[in-house]
Amino acid sequence: MRVLLKKTKELEAQIDEYLDCVIRGALLLKQGVKYYLEGITDEFENRLQDLTHIESRGDELRRMIESKLYEHTLIPESRGDVLGLLESTDTVLNTMN
Repeated sequence: MRVLLKKTKELEAQIDEYLDCVIRGALLLKQGVKYYLEGITDEFENRLQDLTHIESRGDELRRMIESKLYEHTLIPESRGDVLGLLESTDTVLNTMN
């Protein structure tokens, strides 16, 4: 039982980190647009590069979360909902990049 709780806590932490990536991506996009409109191209490029790294980390986390959900059959009654939310937020993160 403890192993299952540990796996669930790890999954929760990864989902939190994934959602943090989405939020950071949105903030970077907002900053990047501001710099672009102000003509500060070097800062715009920096935000774009940071956004690319965050999007890559988000993809990595999403794959890990999906794998854990299937591999350890965690939250079977909610797995489809969680996977749907992951796919939707991944689309948002990919669109920002």
